[in-house]
Amino acid sequence: MPTSPATLRGGPRGAAATAGAAALALVAALACTAALRADDDEDEPPLSPKQLQAKKELVYKAFAGQDADWTRMGKARAGDWLARFKEPGETFDEYREEMEADRPKPDSRILLVPLGDFAKDHADLLEAMREYGEAFFATRTEVAPAHAFPARTWVERRGQYNADRVLDALAKEVPPGVIAYVAFTDQDLFSSGLNFVFGLGSEGSRVGVYSTQRLGEPRERLLWRTLQLMNHEVGHIFGVDHCIFYECSMNGSNSLDESDRHPIHFCPLDEKKLSWFFGFELPARDRRLIEYYRKHGLGGEAEFLERVLKHGGK
Repeated sequence: MPTSPATLRGGPRGAAATAGAAALALVAALACTAALRADDDEDEPPLSPKQLQAKKELVYKAFAGQDADWTRMGKARAGDWLARFKEPGETFDEYREEMEADRPKPDSRILLVPLGDFAKDHADLLEAMREYGEAFFATRTEVAPAHAFPARTWVERRGQYNADRVLDALAKEVPPGVIAYVAFTDQDLFSSGLNFVFGLGSEGSRVGVYSTQRLGEPRERLLWRTLQLMNHEVGHIFGVDHCIFYECSMNGSNSLDESDRHPIHFCPLDEKKLSWFFGFELPARDRRLIEYYRKHGLGGEAEFLERVLKHGGK
């Protein structure tokens, strides 16, 4: 990985300040939409360890016989997301209650918005992302025409774009029928108080802006990381909270190393949320994903889903 997420531009100096800024940046980058939703839960007291364990056991009981191919979350490593942030997790019933009024209409679509020269410079990656959106979310996914960066978003002294301003501008132009308006760029982004972010998103306005600039090479790794970033962050736009129950693409991440340790797949619980939200059948959707992964050289991911289907795990 040639570009380290701890290689910061601007912001605080010194080892302690750099480490703190890196952690904060990765919080925003890899779990940005959840952070924007935090106000919803700020008055709720945290669960006690006993309550949290009881909640986990309820989830594991609900998916007994369906989760043989999945690893339950163990103790977090020092510095990992769950070692720093004590999240309550979200059951299917909690998700359904929150999202009942927001379920999309049959003709809804996801719209990918290439910013600047992204479409010209990364045409193959953009098409792979479009195909993935349709396969993963079982929802029509389209690519918008190339979109200039909104005015007053470039900050010359930093050599970066202000992701907060980009997000605000995009939120004002979401076309009718679009349930996720998702912009991508290969330029560096920052957010208020943070040296860089991989992206920002908002469930309320259903918009997001994400950067591949720090995701690295070679192409296979860049593709895998981009797809994982996409399903995680678009999952947040569709109301899916961080997963604390299984090793899952919806786990929170405090570093690129931690994110790389997570699967690209949603766990059985988060798959159930998506299938209910969009109204699709999981086996048919997973077969389309298997075809996608094989087409794009991600054979290991295809083999995993084949085992899940063989074991009747969804």
